[in-house]
Amino acid sequence: MPSAHEDKFDAFFRREISLLVRHLVVQGFGRQAAKEAAQEAMIELHEQWSNVRNPAAWVRIAARRRALRGREQEVRCDVVSVMAAALCPDIDLRTPEEEVTRKQEWQEVLGLLGALPRVQQQIMAWTWDGAKPAEIAVRLGIPADTVRSNLRHARNRLKQLWAESREEESNDG
Repeated sequence: MPSAHEDKFDAFFRREISLLVRHLVVQGFGRQAAKEAAQEAMIELHEQWSNVRNPAAWVRIAARRRALRGREQEVRCDVVSVMAAALCPDIDLRTPEEEVTRKQEWQEVLGLLGALPRVQQQIMAWTWDGAKPAEIAVRLGIPADTVRSNLRHARNRLKQLWAESREEESNDG
């Protein structure tokens, strides 16, 4: 019979593993490397579960470190193709055409992320995971003002790139 420790970890694992993989992929890691790093970090977290105060943040930092080590041994994958493979359709009431459009737009946004500096990619990944600038600052070891500034620059750059891509589409169509 599983202990309370095991039950809590199992619930955490089920809730967080896909979010953790996404977190790494958004930062530019290949899907396979992200999955491996996430799994290794989860194993390490399991071993230290009772000593970790903030498991969600801890496992993200550990997984990123593992992925960085793994990156030295693999070629960086194209962000768009990686995220296309990572998308899992949600059960909803969208038509197939709407779902295709949503996936295409999501792939395009992820492709645009590749144009951002690495620190802005990291900050966007943490933001999408629901972290606030102060928490991101602690996790990345940079001032909160720097996080807010990078977040603002990333959002502005993404808006600009998105508008440019829409303009190109309308000119091509």
